Amino acid sequence: MFVRNRIDMALTNLVTAFPDQDDKIIEFFMPSVPTDYTSGLFYGWSKSRDLELLQTMPLGDDDKIPEKIVVLDADKKYQCKPYAIQAPAGRISTQDAAPQLNWAQRLALAAARSLRLTLRFDAVKNTLRNPDKVPTVTYTPGRRWDNPNSPDSQPLVDLEQYVNQVARECGHRPNRLGFVREVFTSLKNHPDTLDRLKFTQNGAVLTKEKLCEILDIPPGSVEIFDAQYRSSRDGQATGYRKYLGSDVLIAYTEPPSLENAGFGFTFAFGGFSPEKIAIINAYDQMRGALGTDYQRAVSIADFNVANPDAGLRLAGVVNPADSRYGGFLD
Repeated sequence: MFVRNRIDMALTNLVTAFPDQDDKIIEFFMPSVPTDYTSGLFYGWSKSRDLELLQTMPLGDDDKIPEKIVVLDADKKYQCKPYAIQAPAGRISTQDAAPQLNWAQRLALAAARSLRLTLRFDAVKNTLRNPDKVPTVTYTPGRRWDNPNSPDSQPLVDLEQYVNQVARECGHRPNRLGFVREVFTSLKNHPDTLDRLKFTQNGAVLTKEKLCEILDIPPGSVEIFDAQYRSSRDGQATGYRKYLGSDVLIAYTEPPSLENAGFGFTFAFGGFSPEKIAIINAYDQMRGALGTDYQRAVSIADFNVANPDAGLRLAGVVNPADSRYGGFLD
């Protein structure tokens, strides 16, 4: 089989000019760090190392000057991995399509959209919701926010406690709090929440802005993510899931810098393109009577939790098996 591949910068610019709005879930928790290498070591902020007090008094004439030893930790390493989705188009079908269909552009957009689903799944389901990578508190049924009759169900008290815990662990006030709409609704309509808010200026209506104020975190720190993916295969009963499911994520993040103390990054290899996603034209002369063209969406990235102390996952704050959620939560 003979295949020719080349990067199509025009289509690459097209798919990056029309980003999927659900992509913000990755950038919200793990900002992108463009890199010219697919792997390497990086400097990760350490509370114990970087807040070490070396000297408490002024130096005398003969005193030895304290030395700050800085080393690259072996575990602070990124390894970008390739992801790819391709949309094939037989040349007969392509030539028969009306010009106004913009067939090549539509195929590129479809491949890029599908690739973004894959990237989002790996970033959220395999990284942000992975207890081996992110410190996790698992809720028992009595503590769940959709169990208002339990005396242990106190969502606002929980959030304040865990936000303060992250602040203590990493030394910075969290500025990221994310969940799905159903979880926010359980928090907003909980009797304990309504009781605590009824004497506030806005009454008993909890908003994202009000939650930031209550938790003493920066404005804009709370976000609701309703991004979905189809969890069933062709031929099976159609089912959809929301990426964050029944979890809540709390984190402190920073823009990439030399002294970054944030929770995590998305290392994006830019050796093939200045964008995170590139479109490659591929051709297979052994498929179809006239051969087949492919619009292949490619990304090489690593979703890296650089500072676990700066994040916390609250797992199962509502019951995902409850029928009121329609099977959208896990």
